[in-house]
Amino acid sequence: MEFLDTLKQRHSVRAFDPKPVPEEVLQRLLSQAALSPSWSNTHPYRIALATGDVLESLRAELYS
Repeated sequence: MEFLDTLKQRHSVRAFDPKPVPEEVLQRLLSQAALSPSWSNTHPYRIALATGDVLESLRAELYS
């Protein structure tokens, strides 16, 4: 796919599938995110993964 085609197909997602993402997929995504480039290899971000009761608690706080 060409870059311009990719830009043309860009859209915002406002509805998500409620099925949980398998643990193996989450771990693979986190591993790949850790390899992403950053300025001077500083990686000025944190990644937090919340599932289960913790996720529901965070969701309740955000929507209240």
